[in-house]
Amino acid sequence: RSSDLFLDGEGCFIVERTPQSERQQNHGYFCACQIGLRRDDEPILREIAARTGLGTVRYFHPGKGNHAVSWCVRAKAECAELVRLLDVYPLRAKKAPDYAVWRQAVTAWQGIRKGRNVPRDYSQMERCAEALKALRAYEGGALGELAVVREIRAANLMASSIPTDADLKVAPPSGFGV
Repeated sequence: RSSDLFLDGEGCFIVERTPQSERQQNHGYFCACQIGLRRDDEPILREIAARTGLGTVRYFHPGKGNHAVSWCVRAKAECAELVRLLDVYPLRAKKAPDYAVWRQAVTAWQGIRKGRNVPRDYSQMERCAEALKALRAYEGGALGELAVVREIRAANLMASSIPTDADLKVAPPSGFGV
């Protein structure tokens, strides 16, 4: 269960606008999940990638002389598979509300088809992107107040309709959760 512990502490659930050229009128959205750590923690990220069979591990330099590594799941199909895994092994700490919103965005993303002259509605993903920003907003005050604000926001988001898919009832890959 090392991946859920790292996602709860170091993970980031992302729903963002895709970078589009100026000629394209309909900007889309994408989902991703990422864990970024110091480069000396690379083995745990490689283990998470190997156990889940998802994402890529890449190096980056966040600042002067710093070396870091990240595990990122960004492909549409891989995000859907990560949803399946996290439904079987749910997050239990501070990132659970973020996951609930991200899960809704991934579900909406799965229904958007590619192709010319295919109407695409990204409104649900846009709402999820805004909800994630709201969850992460700092209201000021003591840390305890921030926790209460997060809990209230999470409860409101959880009370909204978060779709559940019958096809998400799949067995986890062997070796995951050990």
